[in-house]
Amino acid sequence: MYWAKHMAIAMFLILISPLSKSVDFQDDYQYHQIEQKNDIHGWIKLSDPVIKNYDFNQHSSKIFSPYGDFDPLYDQIILGPWEELDINSPYTKNLLIIQNSNSDLESLSNSLTNLGIKIIDFIPENSLIVSIENSYYNQIYQEIISIESIRWISNLPTSWKISPQLLPAFYKQNEFIDISVTPLETLSELELFELSEEISKLYHVENNNKICDKFLCQLNSFPKSKIIDLSIDDRVYAIELHSNISVMNSNASMISGIDFANIITNQELNGEGEVIAISDTGLDTDHGDFDGRLRNPVFNLFGPDNSGADKNSGHGT
Repeated sequence: MYWAKHMAIAMFLILISPLSKSVDFQDDYQYHQIEQKNDIHGWIKLSDPVIKNYDFNQHSSKIFSPYGDFDPLYDQIILGPWEELDINSPYTKNLLIIQNSNSDLESLSNSLTNLGIKIIDFIPENSLIVSIENSYYNQIYQEIISIESIRWISNLPTSWKISPQLLPAFYKQNEFIDISVTPLETLSELELFELSEEISKLYHVENNNKICDKFLCQLNSFPKSKIIDLSIDDRVYAIELHSNISVMNSNASMISGIDFANIITNQELNGEGEVIAISDTGLDTDHGDFDGRLRNPVFNLFGPDNSGADKNSGHGT
């Protein structure tokens, strides 16, 4: 009798267990519509995906400057602290900021490139910065404003060149500061060399290495009273507080599991022959680390912008 009782309980549990599993699976299937099938390699194949449409957020028509955001058609342009810093002119002479009426900056970029205009940078939303030679300013300006998709255009405020992180330094007692200066991309090798030489001689910058390359000028012990002089130099695009750069490869390899991968492959894993796919809103294709290493891009139908370059979002990879 005792044996028969336990046998009946065991049979009951066996009978209801598939039912319970079936209910759970049916519930999961109802919400996710996914059927799992394992292939011979153990990979899970997903079938019957649910297709949904997702609307992109509408752009706000604002321009996000280093010193705040504004809608140029309805708000006064934010000039930044140019009077406080005693900058002679609120605007640069050779740089324009252009806002497009939509997020298709690729078409606008192509139109500007066809006019021989160099695009320097992209800022949200739907805006870019271009460089114009002073000798052809009026002619080129008229050609630019004839582009139908342009919503707004203005000379770039001078104080936008100066990072807000630098402002506290103007009120400290230290006379010297380490800064990083971004030269204008349109500079020739000779112009870049002359800029580097002038900075070295006029401001007595201490640096044993080459001060400027194509992407950056590293100025150590720079007199902070001369930062304003740099900001009004047409050859300078941006001035920032110098950051301390440290190599974090050991931490990155540990977090991403590369250390374990090296162990199981007898330290023979070096990435040779591997192709990396990057899913992002854009790539900073001018960055030195990407030089000659991109398939630019293989597939670029991601996001509202039609280009694979770092156009609309303002960050990219």
